[in-house]
Amino acid sequence: MAFWICYLSKCFIAALGIRVVINVFKTFALRDGESFNLKKYEDQDSYYALLKLSWCDTFWRSFIGFSKKHWYYRDYLLGALIGLAELITYPFLLSKGKWQIVGGWIAIKTAAQWSVWIRSRTTFNRFLLANIIILAVSYAWLKRYVVCSIP
Repeated sequence: MAFWICYLSKCFIAALGIRVVINVFKTFALRDGESFNLKKYEDQDSYYALLKLSWCDTFWRSFIGFSKKHWYYRDYLLGALIGLAELITYPFLLSKGKWQIVGGWIAIKTAAQWSVWIRSRTTFNRFLLANIIILAVSYAWLKRYVVCSIP
């Protein structure tokens, strides 16, 4: 039981750390106007309001993931929750040699957002970075926790 508490706690901490890294890049992108169509007046107003905030305020609002007023902050922590699920399951899948499942899942995630990737290369790069970090952590934990815990 102690193994699972320790393992799940480390997965949770790693998911938070990954969210911090990804949101640093997202904050830079938001402040550069990546998410906004500046030809639309509503987006212009939103963008200029965002620029009035400090970098830290923009980061914090993006990190939290919830906002009634501002659509560009909203992700409802879904990416972090999916990343947490991946951190928990990938090491076990990798230990069983199920690379196809991991690769298939990443392919499904990529294909589902293809229209977004066409419009925003930096969004795609953040997606790739998050997947690389998750795979690297999963591989490290495969060696440290999963292989060691198999009798």
